[in-house]
Amino acid sequence: MKEPIIEFRDVHKSYGDKTVLNGVNLRLYEGEVTTIIGKSGVGKSVSLKLMIGLDTPDKGDILFKGQSILKMPKKRWKEVKKEINFMFQNNALFDSLTIFENIALPLKETTRLSSKKIKEKVLNMMEALDILGHENKYPSQLSGGMQKRVALARALVTDPKMVLFDEPTAGLDPVRRKSVLEMIISKQKEFGFTAVLVSHDVPDVFYISNRVAILESGDFIFQGSPRELEFNEHPVVYEFINSLEFLKNDVAGMMTRRDFEKFFKSILEKDDQRDLYLVVYEIARYNELIEKVGHITPFYILQDLVSLCKSICKDNILGIGKYGPDKVVSIVDTSRFNFKDKLNAIQKSIKNKDLKYSVTSARCVEFSIFIGFTEVKKDKTIIELVDNALKNKILLASLTCN
Repeated sequence: MKEPIIEFRDVHKSYGDKTVLNGVNLRLYEGEVTTIIGKSGVGKSVSLKLMIGLDTPDKGDILFKGQSILKMPKKRWKEVKKEINFMFQNNALFDSLTIFENIALPLKETTRLSSKKIKEKVLNMMEALDILGHENKYPSQLSGGMQKRVALARALVTDPKMVLFDEPTAGLDPVRRKSVLEMIISKQKEFGFTAVLVSHDVPDVFYISNRVAILESGDFIFQGSPRELEFNEHPVVYEFINSLEFLKNDVAGMMTRRDFEKFFKSILEKDDQRDLYLVVYEIARYNELIEKVGHITPFYILQDLVSLCKSICKDNILGIGKYGPDKVVSIVDTSRFNFKDKLNAIQKSIKNKDLKYSVTSARCVEFSIFIGFTEVKKDKTIIELVDNALKNKILLASLTCN
């Protein structure tokens, strides 16, 4: 088993009467990208400061490549600190220095390189980060995204083995946020440094991370790969990875798949005489729709589909939820009405509805909405029922691009 480059062992940290870290254990591995996420004020940035020695723990130990940094001789710790750089949340650029001078500063402070060699390294790094030509400007003359590039150039110019990023995309719009994350991961692959990010950008950071650590109530409640995170059952973890999905589902009036499955299970546990049907609505070519017109229009289609179902079936719908990106499922009590008789009403209403939304002829994608239903039986799982419902699905409506 490979040795971690940084390891926290039972680390405690408090400020006054506020406990921030309460006996945390954390492992970071060389050459990987690890992202620390958590709510505001839980101690994410404090963890970074402890790693680089800007603060010290009240109790416990922090190891760098197996050596305690708290017991390390000053000379050795000075050497270690040269291998670690820090990219601060606000970039921490000096307004009175030019872009060139800002990037060159760590080389002047920590090395004995000649002015010629420093200039060569700075210009090479500026070229690598596509900021060449701005060397005589000042930070205030650059956009927020460009300032992030300058801060990253300064962090990388000393060829560190490890770079700590404190909220590297804070305050950036979605386009620049994506650009900064792409820049970090591309440079990490190019230079091979170990990266540790503190970030609120869930789930964006999962795509660039090898490992994710979630800090909650003074402890890391999860450490592992993004794939392992996806299947974790901890409610706080689930809340983080589905935060955006929760909002969309709430607006559309749907449960998440996980919540719907829990609701379905609770329905089955009731010993009643209701005649229940599982109804599945499926949007064919949903992925093509997203690729062509984006995420908003397909969301409106789902939202209107849910509204339509509720308006026709009214109180007979016991629950409705998302079941995969292209499916909406509902449980309908047919004790007081025949659901098959409602199909005509649903079909007529959806055909009369304008399904074009914001789809222009230039971006139009032909798609269809199908419906399937099956009687709920207690010996069948929800997956089996969904499959049964879709075996005999019928067409509700289609959008053509004529």
